[in-house]
Amino acid sequence: MSAKNQAQNIQIVPLAPKEQEDFFNRCDKLYFSLLQKYTSPPLEQISFPTQNKLN
Repeated sequence: MSAKNQAQNIQIVPLAPKEQEDFFNRCDKLYFSLLQKYTSPPLEQISFPTQNKLN
């Protein structure tokens, strides 16, 4: 099976609201940790932002 055929078989399944919130929290933490790692000077004085509800 070629990569083109494999790509056509991918299905997108919407996440439940709680799963979506957990996913965004993980993304936020990953992004923030990467910012801290690769920013000079370090962002130690910046606290992790709390997520606003999307409701």
